[in-house]
Amino acid sequence: DQGNAKTVLDNAVDHPFWPVQLARGTNKYCRTWRYCKGRVIMTDIIEEFEGFAAQAYPDPLTGGDPWTYGFGSTTKADGTPVKCGDYIEKEPARVLLRDWLIKYANPIIATIPYRLTENQKQALESLIYNIGGPAFKKSKLYTAICKKDYYNIFKEWDFGVKQLKGLAKRRARELDYFMRDL
Repeated sequence: DQGNAKTVLDNAVDHPFWPVQLARGTNKYCRTWRYCKGRVIMTDIIEEFEGFAAQAYPDPLTGGDPWTYGFGSTTKADGTPVKCGDYIEKEPARVLLRDWLIKYANPIIATIPYRLTENQKQALESLIYNIGGPAFKKSKLYTAICKKDYYNIFKEWDFGVKQLKGLAKRRARELDYFMRDL
């Protein structure tokens, strides 16, 4: 029952020991009740590693496009690219992040041919948000996950670490979440 789930989630989110910050707001999808199709969309890994930037900043690899703001968003809510001088508040940035996960990451995760744990879904949301859906779908990691090939999941979970050393901690956290419930 969604009404009961909403009450439970509202109480949990307002509890001082709840581990994540969830977006507040309204729209026809999921933000009103802070979950999508009965599932809380947890963004703690992404928020921690992306950090929050109200002011748009250039890509660290190119020094320009794509510009980024909020929790790593490169597009605005209307789909237009973020550009130099753009600004976003924290709550709209959370809504933008959650909408992206619902629209882009969750349909890809749904193609995995077995039931994932919530920790596995959260790990994949973080990874897909960081590397992009098309790169993930074409990866050896995606193939290994679909086959439940844990050796290769462990081996392939290193996207971008060679290019940006700061990604090592993020990838380690994602992998920990993915393997946690096995």
